[in-house]
Amino acid sequence: MNVKAVVNKEPLKFKWSHHSRIHVAIVKMVNRVARMVPWSVKYSVLPRLKRRSYPYCLLKSGDTVVQIGAPLDTMETGRSRAILFAHFVGDTGKVVVVEPDSASAIKIAELNRKGRYSQIVLEKMGAWTEETVLDFYIDEEHPATNFTGEARNYDSAVMEKYTHVHIPVDSLDNILSRRNRSGPIKLISITTNGAEENILTGMEETFKTRDIEFICLARTGDGYHELMATYGYDLHAYDDRGYCYRKRVDSC
Repeated sequence: MNVKAVVNKEPLKFKWSHHSRIHVAIVKMVNRVARMVPWSVKYSVLPRLKRRSYPYCLLKSGDTVVQIGAPLDTMETGRSRAILFAHFVGDTGKVVVVEPDSASAIKIAELNRKGRYSQIVLEKMGAWTEETVLDFYIDEEHPATNFTGEARNYDSAVMEKYTHVHIPVDSLDNILSRRNRSGPIKLISITTNGAEENILTGMEETFKTRDIEFICLARTGDGYHELMATYGYDLHAYDDRGYCYRKRVDSC
């Protein structure tokens, strides 16, 4: 697909709050139904439906991508970017997944043992500005809403449904360096419920030393267009989670 700089229309779903009780109730209901659909059916049909949609249409066989944030419920409902990316980069590509939740790690390890999605490499930790330990809040029913305490601040009534744990986190600079991940990265996707800006701060060396053509951010905050402009990226398209930015030619 042609990836020239055009910005598509902002999806209607971006107009309402994804934290509203009605939205969350509907999502949970849809997820319960989607979990009952066999995995093989979900992930044979959805890649075909997504192949012309952003950010999936930007990928080709052999690409390397990084997915930060891969909750289990998105995997089980057929919405996992990590799994979908694996389909699009093929056996010769690589998908580096950064996710601290143990349930997600167990699922990915299970898939790897079965010889499926061997192109997925898991880093079982969170991404942040630096190496440290953070408060992490987990919603067992809806893990896609999990968040770090430093990134979100909800009232006590909302917090009651979350389980509080501590997780190790590190900068993406350090994570990629330890793995000796070299070469260009086609796309970095950050879907972390408010930690996007902190994670970008921890990518200083990655920006300097890697050729990263696209960066996708979940729509969890304001001012992302202006923020990404400081890194040399412009809005390229709206995607299924938020924004897809492309590196400006003059910043290469």
